[in-house]
Amino acid sequence: MSRQILDNWQLYLLLLIPVVLTIIYKYIPMYGIQIAFRDFKASWGYTGSQWVGLY
Repeated sequence: MSRQILDNWQLYLLLLIPVVLTIIYKYIPMYGIQIAFRDFKASWGYTGSQWVGLY
């Protein structure tokens, strides 16, 4: 199996581009969406603000 990966390394390099873009534009913004579910205080930040959920 590792021989196949080494033979086709260019294809894996091309696959890396959409994976990185997906992480950047889909998963990293999820961290900021937490503000909607917290009693957000800018002075406390994300981790210091109390979680309120859908209340």
